[in-house]
Amino acid sequence: VYTSIIERISDYGILKSIGASNAGLYATVLVQSAIITVLGFVLGAFLSVYVGRAIEALLPQFEVVVGVSTMIKGAVAAVIMAAVAAGFHDYKNERYYFDSLRCLEQFRAEPEKYLKGGPVESGT
Repeated sequence: VYTSIIERISDYGILKSIGASNAGLYATVLVQSAIITVLGFVLGAFLSVYVGRAIEALLPQFEVVVGVSTMIKGAVAAVIMAAVAAGFHDYKNERYYFDSLRCLEQFRAEPEKYLKGGPVESGT
């Protein structure tokens, strides 16, 4: 997701210049994150079922059990993790949350510049 954001940063700048809100851009990142997560889940589910069958065919002494409820729990957990990961950054064992991509990218570029004055209240 991070690489995707960096590759499209100029696109986000264009969207911002024509009136896109921070919330709209954040929603875009969340949707992209969810799409990547769902595609990864589908690929992983497919591979786990068919690789499991191949293992059972090649090594009949093993039984591979892939439960639907386990897959659903995994998918829900993956979507939640992707959504949470899209809006924060860890730096020196501290977690910082951002309400806009611009702020997040500025912080990632020069974290010490923004930490000199101590904690900053949200919205400033």
